[in-house]
Amino acid sequence: GLALVAIAFWIARLAPRLAWQAIRPVMPILVAIFLVQLYFANIELAVFVTLRFITLILAASLVTMTTKTSEFVEAIMAALKHAPSWVPRRQIALAFALAFRFIPRIRGHVADIRTAQAARGLDRNIRALIVPLILRTLRDADDIANAIDARSVD
Repeated sequence: GLALVAIAFWIARLAPRLAWQAIRPVMPILVAIFLVQLYFANIELAVFVTLRFITLILAASLVTMTTKTSEFVEAIMAALKHAPSWVPRRQIALAFALAFRFIPRIRGHVADIRTAQAARGLDRNIRALIVPLILRTLRDADDIANAIDARSVD
């Protein structure tokens, strides 16, 4: 799993720092998962579960770094080709496209907020990061919803 993802990063000529940039924001969550597994199970399971999450995060990052949004949409539409007629194919593809578009935007928000909070001496305060991030993300979602409504997309 993890070795295969590492090879894929190498084949895609992606720098190891990009892998670290994908993992770094979720490091506190990964540590918490590790500690919970260690407490309730054992070290082997804690390492296994944590490495599995790291592998999934890196694989998702690899796909989003190497695939255009339009290719995602085409793949989703192709996958839904045989779905029943009542399945909203275009809306599902649009939802995925918007989700993929949000990932780098949220990363940008995190970087901007961390810079601003560090200037204020709040770089270790998680609330000082989370609250503005949620507000910015909700504002972005609202703007996108308004744009979709303006274009009359069902």
